[in-house]
Amino acid sequence: EQAITEFLEGVYGKAAPFLRDYFELLHHEVRLPPRGLGRHLWIFGAPEFSADLSARARELFRRALEASDSEAVRKRVRKAALSIDYLDLLAAKEFHVQDGLYAPRDLASLKQRFDRLMADLRSFGIASIREGVDLEGDEEEFRTRIWPYSLVRLENAALRADVAHELGGRVIRIFDKKANRDWLRRPSPGERGYPAVAGLGVYLYPDWQSRNRFEIRFEPPQRSASEVTLTGTAVNGLNVRQRLRVDGDEAILWTEATVENASAVPVEAAVVWRAETDPGGDYRELGYRFTAQDGTPIERSLLRSDEQPSGAEDYTGRRLPDREWRMTGREGALAGVRFSPEEIARARISWTAKHQPRVIVDLWSPERTLAPGERIVLKAGFLLPGA
Repeated sequence: EQAITEFLEGVYGKAAPFLRDYFELLHHEVRLPPRGLGRHLWIFGAPEFSADLSARARELFRRALEASDSEAVRKRVRKAALSIDYLDLLAAKEFHVQDGLYAPRDLASLKQRFDRLMADLRSFGIASIREGVDLEGDEEEFRTRIWPYSLVRLENAALRADVAHELGGRVIRIFDKKANRDWLRRPSPGERGYPAVAGLGVYLYPDWQSRNRFEIRFEPPQRSASEVTLTGTAVNGLNVRQRLRVDGDEAILWTEATVENASAVPVEAAVVWRAETDPGGDYRELGYRFTAQDGTPIERSLLRSDEQPSGAEDYTGRRLPDREWRMTGREGALAGVRFSPEEIARARISWTAKHQPRVIVDLWSPERTLAPGERIVLKAGFLLPGA
């Protein structure tokens, strides 16, 4: 205890008590109860602290600066406060649906804060704040990704779905009017690639194992009262058409993707329909169930006492779901997916209860080498409870 006190006083002088209170504030977030809140800071995600932590930390830094008795100490205090500046920047960076756009609430102010943070970091000789990415990379990502994206909406009495064609044609929200909630995971602003992450979409890969997804550029959508059609071209020469629709007042969002080889040479491709869901509720009670194509009932709890709080299962052949898959919870069947079995060759269910809990459903087409003019069609419907 004495050694810690002497160290802090050696670095921060008369400001040391306030810096000590700041570090104690952070430690209180993660200490196990009753000494703290027991929050877990997972790797690969921005920390989710208490709502009032930033304001309390800023007050401590204000008092620390007032108590500082030299410019050297003031500089050390300002450097320590950069972590809170970054945390606040991430909060301001969060995208919201507003007036037909998907964007941060105050983009002009966000840009100013981002530029100011970059300048402050460089003034302290800091060249990187994320593993494998320098500040120039952060600036490039901000310039190319953080701007308003136009949305098109499908809606009936049961649901409301917002589609962003400029974000790879993904559905960024499926709002359940009866349950008054969104069934898709809302991604964290600290995720790499944000905001082009999560949601529901159809994506192209050369095969099931590849991590290299083919980028698709979609044209502005065509729409009617109940249907949206997106057309685009992938970098490997495949043409993509994606139709999304709602039928009457069904609690289902239907999708149909058609991928055609418009080039003059064969192209290897596999299509995946992917939904990153936010199941909500008590994660310890979540699971999924379906009937396999061989007639076997399959039911699994997501969290098991002898396993990590994350995992994945793959199903192929006669073990594939037969037309429908559902998440389950305390109240029975939750959201799910319905599809044509003949179009699916692999289903993958993955989940985590770590940072940003989620359940991800992947429905894969067969791996194909498409001759010129050949196509893959994949249809699926996202089901709300009761559908």
